[in-house]
Amino acid sequence: MPVTCYPELVRLKKINEPESELMKRIDDINEKVRTYNAICPAKMQRREIE
Repeated sequence: MPVTCYPELVRLKKINEPESELMKRIDDINEKVRTYNAICPAKMQRREIE
């Protein structure tokens, strides 16, 4: 899935934060994605950010 589907990630990359802070925020976003995927049918699920 293109990065543009995750406006939060695009915003974070522009902030130019330290790598560890960026990875922490990506982990937080991925946790939200996993929660979302647990309640949605397969066709509506999102991929995690790498």
